[in-house]
Amino acid sequence: DDRPPRTPLHRPARPPRGIGGAAAMRGALLAVALVAVAEAFAPRVAPAAPARGSPVRVATEPDAGGPETLAPMKLGVLFLQLGGPSSSSREEVQGFLYNLFSDPDIIRLPPLLSGFQKPLAYLISNRRAPKSQAAYESIGGGSPIVRYTRQQARLVEERLRDAGLDARCYFGMRYWYPFTEEALDEIRRDGRDTLVVVPLYPQYSVSTSGSSLRVLQEEFFAQLETWAPPRMRHTVVPAWYHREGYSDAVARLVNDEIAGFTEAEREEGVHVLFSAHGVPKSYVDAGDPYQAQMEECVDLVARRLPEDVTVHLSYQSRVGPVEWLRPSTEETIPD
Repeated sequence: DDRPPRTPLHRPARPPRGIGGAAAMRGALLAVALVAVAEAFAPRVAPAAPARGSPVRVATEPDAGGPETLAPMKLGVLFLQLGGPSSSSREEVQGFLYNLFSDPDIIRLPPLLSGFQKPLAYLISNRRAPKSQAAYESIGGGSPIVRYTRQQARLVEERLRDAGLDARCYFGMRYWYPFTEEALDEIRRDGRDTLVVVPLYPQYSVSTSGSSLRVLQEEFFAQLETWAPPRMRHTVVPAWYHREGYSDAVARLVNDEIAGFTEAEREEGVHVLFSAHGVPKSYVDAGDPYQAQMEECVDLVARRLPEDVTVHLSYQSRVGPVEWLRPSTEETIPD
């Protein structure tokens, strides 16, 4: 059957208006959420210049007689993630791929060719679906990303509540169910008035965090009466690769593996390869900070590893004929 899959085309229809190392990573995410809340919404005596990577703040008017004060907030934390098919069925896998490649932040066509975005996405998804189905089948018949993200959200919510906050955590996927729009519906129904948005990509790229935040921005502008101050205050954590909790968590996982090598193997030399998802080089040339942030991230982790370990960074998952970041993982492994 050559017909396009009966799935959302790039995004679901808008609803009618008016209606292993997991524990360590959870700790890092909790720290990100707590720091974002503290930095963005806690009372401040004097303004300070935002530190590198600090969340965008929403300004509020201070009291005339002293420090700024805020009413108790009903906090929502929104995790944004890529998404993935819950099964290895052709319909789900091809539908997910179609949504992915329909995104102009993933495949950029010249303006005159933009009308071919969806037909091209259909061709690519139709061709790649069998190989992707086999890959998902090899890991249990679908992506575990929704299950993992749900667990992260639940456990971070528990920790935030333990800290005395009236908090709820939500998550929305970019390219498959549950979509970001569904999470926003939940947040609205729950009557949250404060929102911390945390893309679950440690480094920022226009093709990952940027794409998810673009969807959020479109939804906010379409319903300003719901999502704009004073009805809703919100802040974004655009990147968190440089947070100590994250660097410590990744280094701890790597060091646990290094500890399994014998002394003789250590003398021969231990190499650690960080294989990152690549992006087209043109994105970086246009100002995307992803490569610089990835290099800094690897450097921060490498400082926490034994001195006799050699660290490498490579990039994988190239799509299409354009030049992507190098070195590629395929080139690096033989070396």
